[in-house]
Amino acid sequence: MGTHLGKSASEFDDLYAAFLSRAEASFSDGLLAKQVSERFRRRCEHQFSAQLNSLSLSGTLEQVETQHIDELDPAKWETPPAKVFAEERAKIEQALANRDEAFHRLLPGKTLLRDAARMFGMTAESYVTLVCSALSATDADPLATLGKNIESALSDCLPPRRTITAA
Repeated sequence: MGTHLGKSASEFDDLYAAFLSRAEASFSDGLLAKQVSERFRRRCEHQFSAQLNSLSLSGTLEQVETQHIDELDPAKWETPPAKVFAEERAKIEQALANRDEAFHRLLPGKTLLRDAARMFGMTAESYVTLVCSALSATDADPLATLGKNIESALSDCLPPRRTITAA
């Protein structure tokens, strides 16, 4: 991307390293807590729904109420909420400590897009436009190489596709 922004490779690498440092520093208690909480909620939503969907809705309203409340006892969950929270916290803390691929996946895009774009002398809108143009560029377009690099980076971040075979 650096060449498309008129930056040398080393200048781009320095700017990118500075951005990553800023992104890591932004994970103070507030953002760290928010990210852990969002991940915790997403994982618990499934268990919450599964627990409640298995309930019978017959009986008196009081019986149904008791069933619902009892079913949400954390001890009945497949994975206790405390364990889910601890796992999500550990994932984020490990990613922050290692700045590995997981760190990039954990970065809150909406929050940090503006900062990343500004770091490279762009606005968030012009950055998005550049990425979209690169992804839709034809092979003759100078942006095609950037588009292929973005596609490759994105595909490296995705889990492998599952093949479904008919029985």
